[in-house]
Amino acid sequence: MSVRTGGGGDDDDNEERVNMNRKTLLGLACALAAVSPAIAAQVTINPAKDNTLYESATGALSNGAGKYCFTGINSAGATRRAVLMFDIAGSIPAGSTINGATLTLNMSRTTSGAQMQSLHRLLVDWGEGASAAGGQEGGGAASQAGDATWIHTFFSGSSWTNAGGDFDPVPSGASLVDGVGFYQWGGPQLLADVQDMFADPANNFGWILMGEEVSVSSTKRYDTKDNPTPGNRPALVIDFTPPCPGDLNVDGVIDTADLGILLGQFGTAGPEADLNGDGVVDTADLGILLGMFGTSCP
Repeated sequence: MSVRTGGGGDDDDNEERVNMNRKTLLGLACALAAVSPAIAAQVTINPAKDNTLYESATGALSNGAGKYCFTGINSAGATRRAVLMFDIAGSIPAGSTINGATLTLNMSRTTSGAQMQSLHRLLVDWGEGASAAGGQEGGGAASQAGDATWIHTFFSGSSWTNAGGDFDPVPSGASLVDGVGFYQWGGPQLLADVQDMFADPANNFGWILMGEEVSVSSTKRYDTKDNPTPGNRPALVIDFTPPCPGDLNVDGVIDTADLGILLGQFGTAGPEADLNGDGVVDTADLGILLGMFGTSCP
């Protein structure tokens, strides 16, 4: 006759498995929280508007809907300056911290060698109308209602205080631009501009880009937001820290409801649960959320 001992049997095995699973999940959570990257995100913004100020005593020329904008002095001795503005506050969650910013432009045609191109913050608002130059667009087109011109902020009702644009004389950034290709502007003053434009969007009028403006035939042509090739359009890349990235349902606390949202988007592009902004919801995002689990948001 056989005797059965250890009456727990299968129940004991099940309990042991449950405890092991709990320990495994707890260990995974702790590991993910420990190795999770800094809570940061990145956004790439194309201009909300851009244009060229073509030197003209009457403000007759503009290129609001053109594929290109220009800097420098043409062969006839007339100056060109590019203006562009980005909707920063509308592209980043309120309360975020701006950590870095870089502007990238594609210079697609030139009549000169290396030229320093300086970026200056604009001090007043300006417009982009329906004007669209033909050909290579260097000659501009007839100004249309709302266009920025050499003398107008908005054609033809309001004017710059100074012909050629009202801007901070201190450069926000500068780049030596030579042959055709992509060029970048960055640095502490550009970052300060972006931070201020984010905090005070009513005073975000963008920037004006200028060449050295010394010699004739020194023009540089850049692609605009209306260029048919998306990858060639101006791009402002901003690195930022969201105010409370784990609170996916915005109820003021990071809890199981937020975890459920993240798990529901796991393996996709999100977008709500892509906490580190790398384009996919994965264990890195889970680690960020678990690292903040149980905390409250301001």
